Amino acid sequence: MSPKSSATLFHASETRPDPIGAAEMLQLHHEFSKEGVCELVQMFKDEGSPALHRMGAAAEIRDGEALRREAHALRGAAANFGAKPLNDLCQQIENEARAGDFSHTTGLLQQVHEEYFRVERALETEC
Repeated sequence: MSPKSSATLFHASETRPDPIGAAEMLQLHHEFSKEGVCELVQMFKDEGSPALHRMGAAAEIRDGEALRREAHALRGAAANFGAKPLNDLCQQIENEARAGDFSHTTGLLQQVHEEYFRVERALETEC
């Protein structure tokens, strides 16, 4: 990745933001029963891995519209849980896909995978 990259990279020595938002999770627990929250978490997990795969496939064939659509859907799901780092990465992919710029896609997708699994692990503690 070039030094001019707009991609957000986190290095091992940096403190990473929490994968999910405490306020958003509190709100979900207020609005839904524990079972309801667990259903939302399960939906996120069930839909997340296939979405990651589709994003990778779209990037591989440089299908910007499919990549943008998948990143947008994952960003929306992440927002439900206050997963700001994942949300922000998906937004970057959306922006670059919309512009037809695939120069940072590989690095961003790697970060999205890592962040997705951080979110998934954090959500497991909610159920």
